[in-house]
Amino acid sequence: MVSACCCYIVNAGYLFPTLLSALQARRSCTDAVGDVIILCVGPSDSTTDAYRAICDAHGIRFMSVSADVLDGLPISFARFFVHRILERRYKSVLYLDGDTQVCGSLDPLLQVSIPKGRFLAARDPMSIEYQERNTKYEETYLHSIGLPAASARRYFNSGVIRFNLEDWPETSSRVLSVSGDRNHGFRFPDQDPLNIAFGDDYLTMSYKWNFPAFFLNSGFQTLIEPRVYHFMSNPRPWDGPFAPWGRNWFEPYTKLIRQFPQLENLRSGIKPLRYLKYMLQQRYKQLVETPFWGSQPIRKRVLQIEQDAYF
Repeated sequence: MVSACCCYIVNAGYLFPTLLSALQARRSCTDAVGDVIILCVGPSDSTTDAYRAICDAHGIRFMSVSADVLDGLPISFARFFVHRILERRYKSVLYLDGDTQVCGSLDPLLQVSIPKGRFLAARDPMSIEYQERNTKYEETYLHSIGLPAASARRYFNSGVIRFNLEDWPETSSRVLSVSGDRNHGFRFPDQDPLNIAFGDDYLTMSYKWNFPAFFLNSGFQTLIEPRVYHFMSNPRPWDGPFAPWGRNWFEPYTKLIRQFPQLENLRSGIKPLRYLKYMLQQRYKQLVETPFWGSQPIRKRVLQIEQDAYF
């Protein structure tokens, strides 16, 4: 039996994008190296049954999980409870958010050795803005949640994390303690307490494993050759072919519907006014953000992060 897995934990409302990512992960992960697992929080019903049938037919494990496992916390905290659900035989776990697309082999990431008590995560773009941008927004926020300067410079994203399952109970306990002490008062309720609990005491992952989608505006994909693309803010590519991803990253979701027409009525669309808002918003972001993210200092910063990454 394999001892590694790619793991998603979502509720029924997020199954549509998660299914696409999981199918891609299954194609990108050798059977002998790792399993691909979707943990769906909530009761089974006709919706979850439809997704379960697709997963069963494509080598993906689909498990319905009682909401009780989250101790009354919202779904955003679910990643901190996977150790309660996964079998102990899984030693290496790659957690992925459902708003990702997988475009290259995950085997090396599942097989890399991680020292006891550590985990791999990619630097969040906010940490780059903290150091480089002429604004106090990120600095004020990161300091307001109690991050010292050293940790703010290495503030990481929690959407893709590679960890050893045996370490996760202790990691989760520290995070939930921080969150509880602050009465869950964070803009990013999972990511902020994880950063506070561990500061800069983690191993930096290359952006190839957690590539922020808006980096597409600046051509970083030609430098980094990503394997996991992360669409970490609204709109998402399943909402429409908005900038910067366009049809290249929207089309996989339309293909998913064509392949499994039973999913058509199981996903929610967006209303025309919101569609127009997103279209204008994303064009504006392209015009405003590209000069900053495409600048030479930022390019150097990103390449330095890549050079210094543990893996």
